[in-house]
Amino acid sequence: DVALKEGGPVKTVASCHTPIMPGAYVYPSSDNVQKLRKNIIELVLTDHPLDCLTCEVNGNCELQ
Repeated sequence: DVALKEGGPVKTVASCHTPIMPGAYVYPSSDNVQKLRKNIIELVLTDHPLDCLTCEVNGNCELQ
């Protein structure tokens, strides 16, 4: 989450697409951000095969 001033309105933005502005307040561990991260991981894993124990990259997988 990012706010342009302390205590100002907070907006969730993708850090990889948003240049930070001087004086902005960044909240990388807010409850909202934690929930969003959890939801994204759940979406990734819903399309992930469930055969990790027999997969050839088990132990060297970026999702583990």
